[in-house]
Formats: sequence, C-alpha cells, structure tokens
Amino acid sequence: MNSDAHPELAKKYNVYSAPSTILLRDGKIVEKITRFIDQSQLTTLIKYYL
Repeated sequence: MNSDAHPELAKKYNVYSAPSTILLRDGKIVEKITRFIDQSQLTTLIKYYL
C-alpha cells in the first residue's frame, strides 16, 4: 500500500520506512521486514505462514 495515500494504516502498523513488508495472520502481525525482499523471499514467507 502507498503510505502517503493511507497514512492511517502506516500509523497503525508503525511503518516509518519504505520498503516495508508486513504479514498479517488473523489480524495480527506475524512478520515485519523493513528492507527490500525479492519475489522468492516473499513467496517463501507466505508459504511458511499459510
């Protein structure tokens, strides 16, 4: 999401830098990464939490 367009979400999840990746499960943060991750890393994370 674009934190400039959605500052309320950025504040809710304490996003202060870009890029940031936050994975949620059942409405709770299970992973927060504040650096670039490539498609392979993102796929691995998603599969881990499914």
